[in-house]
Amino acid sequence: MRVVSMCAECHGNNFEFIDGSHFERCFCRDCGKETNVLEKYVESPYERRRNAVYATGNRWAIENWNATHN
Repeated sequence: MRVVSMCAECHGNNFEFIDGSHFERCFCRDCGKETNVLEKYVESPYERRRNAVYATGNRWAIENWNATHN
């Protein structure tokens, strides 16, 4: 699990924070605008595989996943 920071306008990651604050405002070098920082949650490989197994709806696969991973 990790959180990726990116520009809210162009979704680029070539930016610098304004006034040293790592929470709100940034100046993006790609689009040249002063915007807010957008944080995006990225799934871990474990979470991605678990969600794929649950999405199938296959009862055996879900039971097998729970038995081997919990």
